[in-house]
Amino acid sequence: MPAEVERSILQRLANISPIRALATVRTISAGTYRAAFSATGWVGETASRPETASQVLSELVLPAMELYAMPSATQTFLDDALVDVDRWIADEVEMVFAEQESIAFISGNGMTEPRGVLTAPVVADASWTWGNIGVLNSGAAGAFAAANPSDVLIALIYALRTAYRQNGTFMMNRRTQSAIRGFKDSAGNYIWKPPTGIGQPATLMNFPVAEAEAMPNIAANSVSVLFGDFSHGYLIVDSAGVSILRDPYSAKPYVLFYTTTLVGGGVQDFAAIKGLALRRMRQATSVVAVGPHPWLDSAGRRLRRTLLPAATATPRLRTAIGHGRQRAGRAADPARMVGDGCDGGEATADAPHPLNGRAARPAHDADELARTGVAAHDRPA
Repeated sequence: MPAEVERSILQRLANISPIRALATVRTISAGTYRAAFSATGWVGETASRPETASQVLSELVLPAMELYAMPSATQTFLDDALVDVDRWIADEVEMVFAEQESIAFISGNGMTEPRGVLTAPVVADASWTWGNIGVLNSGAAGAFAAANPSDVLIALIYALRTAYRQNGTFMMNRRTQSAIRGFKDSAGNYIWKPPTGIGQPATLMNFPVAEAEAMPNIAANSVSVLFGDFSHGYLIVDSAGVSILRDPYSAKPYVLFYTTTLVGGGVQDFAAIKGLALRRMRQATSVVAVGPHPWLDSAGRRLRRTLLPAATATPRLRTAIGHGRQRAGRAADPARMVGDGCDGGEATADAPHPLNGRAARPAHDADELARTGVAAHDRPA
């Protein structure tokens, strides 16, 4: 293919494919791109420099995969002197290439396609480590939080380091963007702003928005929004040249144009891209203390407390806990305490309590319970 047409295809791909327009693109002559990284550090001017072990390098390997299209035309069409065949092939190929690239750069498997951004492992941003994409939770399953839904977008912005945030871009599909367009700030102003001119992107909280159809729709646990510096975060490698093989024999009366190029890609800086997962926040587990009160056994020794999740505490246990708090200030004399079912057993009129050996006593009357809030048999003798 003529070099001018080839450049035109690649230029128009950048305009159609959203990640290609934002990512770093390198041209290679071999089938695989390799880049090595080594650890660095500081050392004092006069500090000793002991001999180091063999250098260990981390290597980024991005193989270029074959991307093809096969437009066809009749011989009569090609014989028309007014038809620019090279331009026609470019027009037919670029849209197919752009659609395939857009999908692969988001969710490609890394084996027969470029490795997509969302193919990398996804972890909670609080426990982020290299090799993973850190994500925040929206606060609701398959949706944004009902109250203050835009707050999580602010958190997503500031999840990025300053150096990346300055060149940050939101990425989502049109359905997600449609939902976010209705978000307002505390003053009632929409946080989404339309483009200010031809060729300019819309903005969200003053950061540009890139629309990528291959991004997941709003659904439970889906990572539907990305924010990051894609020029640092994602690398695309193109093999030099677009090849065309003309085949007038396989599909007569049509002439086939088997068009191929090699394209690879993958995340090169995992710290430069963050995601928003549409799921509930993880709630911390609350606990309540259950055990004898005031935590002494019949010998006067302090008993070990048992911690249970609040969700598993029965109403009876919660009542026991409340009684234990009421008695916290009383003298810790097990002989003066009457069991209520929490401290190792329950006393009855016929059977003594297993800790203090005393039998339960009935309440004197309803007035006593109403006046003090504690039944007579629950009070010290």
